Amino acid sequence: MKKMSFCSAIVLLLSFYLGGCSQPQPNPKLDDLNLLCETLETEHYDLYANVSEEEFQDEREKIARQTPNMTDAEFYWSVRHLLSLVGDAHTTVYPRDYFMSVLPWNIKKFDEGWFILILDKAHEQYLGTRVVAINDIPIDEVVERTRQVVSYEADTWLWQKAPDVLGWKEALEYLDIVEPDEPVLVTVETAQGAEETFELPAYDDWSEEKKQEILVGFQRDSVPVTAEQDAIYWSTALDESTYFIQYNSCKEDPDLPMAQFVQQVEADLESGGYQNIIIDLRYNSGGNSEVIRPLEQTLSLYAINAGSDVQFYILIGGRTFSSATIAATDFKKTTIGNSIFVGQPTGGVLICPGNINTIRIENPPFGVQYSTKFFDLLGGQEGPLMPDYTVPQPFAQYAKGEDAEIAYLYENLL
Repeated sequence: MKKMSFCSAIVLLLSFYLGGCSQPQPNPKLDDLNLLCETLETEHYDLYANVSEEEFQDEREKIARQTPNMTDAEFYWSVRHLLSLVGDAHTTVYPRDYFMSVLPWNIKKFDEGWFILILDKAHEQYLGTRVVAINDIPIDEVVERTRQVVSYEADTWLWQKAPDVLGWKEALEYLDIVEPDEPVLVTVETAQGAEETFELPAYDDWSEEKKQEILVGFQRDSVPVTAEQDAIYWSTALDESTYFIQYNSCKEDPDLPMAQFVQQVEADLESGGYQNIIIDLRYNSGGNSEVIRPLEQTLSLYAINAGSDVQFYILIGGRTFSSATIAATDFKKTTIGNSIFVGQPTGGVLICPGNINTIRIENPPFGVQYSTKFFDLLGGQEGPLMPDYTVPQPFAQYAKGEDAEIAYLYENLL
């Protein structure tokens, strides 16, 4: 029998030793998942209010086992699904950089269905058409599947966030709407009632320059003066008896601080003697709840001084969320107690978490926000804030350039 050399024995021994004591491979996705879950377990106001600890931890462990082989996109959507189980619209994730393929379109829900409002220029003939299906899956089923990755408390908020999900090709793959090697095929119904299908391209490069180059929006016949504007807040007289205030984000405008804006509103009200005051919260998804307080105080004082000669109308909708929902309930609770609410149910609910904190995830780069406080906005009332008058939202009216809520006010209440 041939003897093993001394060197060969040392090599064999080292191989055995190193093999048995090998260090685990780095797994940054698992590290980030653990950081995320540990943060939520210690800082979220009530992580297991809507999901059992067992279900949440089972899903966490499922993701953990798969992290070594996950792409960045698969990890991102898996974490979004995990957080959707919490049932807290303020607890979710969002990408901080483009590491997925963008689909150049945006859709919006109207009474008749989902319509395309933004699209790539190569297919702009399909702007304003009703979406029928994506890869032969009916659009209502597609939207239903987005529940797996959207954090929401009311369907009205889901309908706001579903179009964002459908703007990522990897989301469609995660939701089993398309296969990774399949094109995205959108079937629409044209104004003539015919069904047509086109391929929606996916873009990995999505800079601001690329957006300007590729995207085009639906052109309404006209744009109403009360349409959403870029301003954080603004106001105007609609007629000699009606004053309109639009509040689009709960934050200070650095170019027009709230204190200065309130002075403008106060001067307008004193000189105009308006009988109808419209406060538009339809496009406001939240921010700092305290910013609007000076405006609320000024309007309350105006209501007290004017007495029964003034009527307030609060416009709300699916994008009215978080601090904007708080602002809406303020108008319901304060001295503006005769406020009439018009529009659609809010995206925010009346018993809800909020007051968010954030953490950063690096692998891949996305942000996480989570709730740290509980709010009961109207003494135990649940669900979204409901309007006193629900206004239909037909696409034809939008396309003509009419503001549905303002038209309803003038036809029925003013």
